[in-house]
Amino acid sequence: MNWRKTHSELSSYLVTDELDSQIISRLRAEPEILNSRLSTELSVSNATIGTRLKKLKEAGMLCVVGSTDMRVAGFGAFAWGGVEIAHGNSQEEDEVAQQLAGIPEVIAIGSQLHQAQLMFQMMGRDAADLARTIDEKVSTIESVSSIELRVVLATYKRSTDMGPIVAPYPNFETRLLELKPTALAKKFNDRELAVLAALHCDGRMSLREVARITNIPESQVRSASKKLSETPGVISFQTAVHPQAVGHRAVSLVYLSVDYKFVSDFVNKLLPFEEVSHLSQISGRHNFVAVINARSRPQLHGFITERLRTSDIVKSFEVIDLIRGYKFDAAWREPIVQL
Repeated sequence: MNWRKTHSELSSYLVTDELDSQIISRLRAEPEILNSRLSTELSVSNATIGTRLKKLKEAGMLCVVGSTDMRVAGFGAFAWGGVEIAHGNSQEEDEVAQQLAGIPEVIAIGSQLHQAQLMFQMMGRDAADLARTIDEKVSTIESVSSIELRVVLATYKRSTDMGPIVAPYPNFETRLLELKPTALAKKFNDRELAVLAALHCDGRMSLREVARITNIPESQVRSASKKLSETPGVISFQTAVHPQAVGHRAVSLVYLSVDYKFVSDFVNKLLPFEEVSHLSQISGRHNFVAVINARSRPQLHGFITERLRTSDIVKSFEVIDLIRGYKFDAAWREPIVQL
């Protein structure tokens, strides 16, 4: 597995044209749309749609996953974290990232520009569970010199345009093992968990494909899928898109200190901007974190300057430029707070 894929390296695999853009746009709006409908709407053959989708997936530009509300699986806590790497060389960064990626509770990892630090997102059953994961799994990784954790208090926006999707994650066997210790194992039998694990990997699989991967008869796959879909929060479908596939080549993580008297005003002001792919209120010195995407780094920093620096509501902020994605698990859906 190649862990060091930058935005430019990924874009060299496939430069999206107008048809690719149209396919991506339709899948973002309707992840379960059939290839036959796509071919009719876009006036191309069904085979062309299948070929384009395969190339987009192989390039790490797009995937459709079945996603589950974290709370339904028993995860009631979410956090942003950062680890400092002791010596800061690229090999060491890769090794730490691989070990972090092997922790099921860590669902996204990215590295900073010019900094020996990895940023990550993680979930847990509660705050104590987050602390246990840090103590027992993250802190034991060799070359990690320090760890910082910010617990999420509320999330107002979480887009799946947060890639890059650098490797297929999870695979079926890994996800099935990860599902068994969760609260979902009390709600569903082994067959139903296996079907859910398969859909977490690829939400556009047919019943026949799910049956082949899970080694479950197609009739039982159909009944399991029906039960999963009828249980609130267990399965819905979403399209995870590499930012470059929608024209974004620069990504920054921004920690902000916002005047508490104006939190609602601040959230309502930022939510409409497509550049803002994630917005959460957090614990710690900064009380908000946002993920900002733009077509170029100058445009990204221009957005931050125009929308954040000039605001009286924002007292201070810290910008962290992200350059690599090591893991992005879009199959877990974080609850969104509506103002």
